[in-house]
Amino acid sequence: MLLSIVVGCTADTEPSTKTTKGHDAMRPAIAQTHKVQTQTTEHLPRPYLLDSLPLNTILVNGHSPLLTIEQFYKVYPKKSHVKKSVWECGSPFDSLDKDWMIKTYGPYDQQHGTFKNYDGQISTMTVNAAEYATNGHIVLLVNATSASNTLTIPSHRIKVNSKTETAEFEKLFRNVRPEETEDTSIIRYRIPIKHDYDDAFLFYFKDGKFDHIDLWFLLC
Repeated sequence: MLLSIVVGCTADTEPSTKTTKGHDAMRPAIAQTHKVQTQTTEHLPRPYLLDSLPLNTILVNGHSPLLTIEQFYKVYPKKSHVKKSVWECGSPFDSLDKDWMIKTYGPYDQQHGTFKNYDGQISTMTVNAAEYATNGHIVLLVNATSASNTLTIPSHRIKVNSKTETAEFEKLFRNVRPEETEDTSIIRYRIPIKHDYDDAFLFYFKDGKFDHIDLWFLLC
């Protein structure tokens, strides 16, 4: 009688043990699938819903559009087409680098519309199919073509390059509206660098694809 009971218990438990092992074998596969799905979701871009795009938000080829002169020379040691010219209406550096401009050139002269000892000259440099301007202290993006430059917004995992189409851009930036230009093949999207500012990034699309970006300031 005792033998029958022991055998019976063993027989009853064997199927249960096999079933548990079967579930355990499936768990790694389920966990791996979930991990892959999570990783895929994590790498998808998120729509940018803010009404402004600050200078420290966007990157050009992984670098800020606003750099110190030392940072710029380190990132772009080879430059071409360096030239100096007078910007009649002033420059963004008047406000972006005001303290340094005052320290270097004296107080701002309202009558002449510039700093006391400043001749108004700005240097522009072309590198990697992009143009940058400098006052000799900091460097600022002026424009960049999509052929050699990729724009990213790391906080939202957004990438804009020559393959980006208008439909995709509008999904990523849902608050923007297209603006017509003189060229019917080109439309423009404007995103100010601060809330309620005129100064803005201008994204140009030609024949439905991203063509170039301008960093535009209202100076006159």
